[in-house]
Amino acid sequence: MTSRRAQTSLYRLFDADRRLLYIGITLNIGSRWKTHSGQKPDWSLVAHAEVEHLPTREAALAAERAAIQAEKPAWNVIHNRDPKPLKRLDPPRSRTLEDIRNGSPGLVALGRERQELKARHQAAVQEAKRLDAARLKSAAVVEALRKSLHEQIVADGRARRPLKEIIDITGYTPERVRQILRAAGVEPFERETRRT
Repeated sequence: MTSRRAQTSLYRLFDADRRLLYIGITLNIGSRWKTHSGQKPDWSLVAHAEVEHLPTREAALAAERAAIQAEKPAWNVIHNRDPKPLKRLDPPRSRTLEDIRNGSPGLVALGRERQELKARHQAAVQEAKRLDAARLKSAAVVEALRKSLHEQIVADGRARRPLKEIIDITGYTPERVRQILRAAGVEPFERETRRT
């Protein structure tokens, strides 16, 4: 016996024109749709499905009843005093075993769409990884150049190159050049200006 506390799914089935065909509940979507595809001769009209998960079977039963009464799906009989009749887009036909194996055209299209979305997602993830690797490589190059520049600033400071010249060459602020020099234990050399 199934637990009445188990999470239950409420699903809506639509045709290609987004007309509501059926509302139902189940504990196992895949199994339920397989059953529908084998039993419902109009299953080939299903082109889209929406699923919401409810915490208990009782909640799902109440939501199903309210949805059927409010939305009037074409195929529901129970709870549906006035189902909206569906105009047939194509004449009814018998479903063959091959149809059941291959699924309805709508579900096959949904499967293809899912595969395409998955492929696009995987491509986007690969591109993000590639860009992240390029960003890391660029950051490493920038860090190496920054380190080299700081080493040159320290070497120039040790050689007593005037602070103003170092600032003019590097474009760094006086505070930043002093910070780099003092971190290396070098006191900045500031040329005294002559007064005339």
